[in-house]
Amino acid sequence: MKRLAIAAHPDDAEIFALSAIMKGDFHCIVLTDGTGCARGKGYENMSADELKRVREKEQLAACKVGGYTADMLGLTSEQLKTRSKEVEEILTALFNEHMPEEVYIHNPFDGHETHLAAFWRAFKALKKSDCRPTKLYACEVWRGLDWFDGEEKTALDTSKSERLSDKILSKFFSQNVTKNYDLGAKGRRWANATFSGSHEKSEFTSCNFAIDMTKFLDEDISKTEEFIRDSLDKFCKNTVKASLKFKD
Repeated sequence: MKRLAIAAHPDDAEIFALSAIMKGDFHCIVLTDGTGCARGKGYENMSADELKRVREKEQLAACKVGGYTADMLGLTSEQLKTRSKEVEEILTALFNEHMPEEVYIHNPFDGHETHLAAFWRAFKALKKSDCRPTKLYACEVWRGLDWFDGEEKTALDTSKSERLSDKILSKFFSQNVTKNYDLGAKGRRWANATFSGSHEKSEFTSCNFAIDMTKFLDEDISKTEEFIRDSLDKFCKNTVKASLKFKD
């Protein structure tokens, strides 16, 4: 297994790990059943079990057209948030089984609580495992990472990805009927590439931003906590300094 993603919901990996899917030899582990999502037309009256089966079928259909595979743990969001030890033990075993070279997970600055729980479960499980990937990427989904200006920021090239992205994200009918995730994800990638530099030619036509957190795997967890605080402090200080520079 060369590339592995740990995603909170069905369709998250397709959004944040598109660059890895493009390269092939990709597998994703989907943590929750996705039944806590907003329900659009045609899905309003479904039971949780019915919606769970729908989202499973959508995930497997996306895998089929995209040429990759997935394991679905079927947890509820509440279970993911509260059963930390149990979930981390499962993921640690899966990391040891697959031993991926590259790992893609959610990032610690995400705006979605389930995504944040998914980040910590995956990150801590990987630290406990015997697996040491060459790269650990913490990727954007429910909040962009364009604001992050640390040296750990990296652009994952998704140029020429539109046909593949359309194919795999179109399979998540239950999500796109409520929110245009397929278009939103594409728009963010284009915007990332376009607005990545005000005076330079764009390096890519589209890209996802991620934080390279590889170095934190063999450091005490307190270093990760410090990194989160320092990154936000840096953004705040730099923004205030730049904004007030020309006030007079």
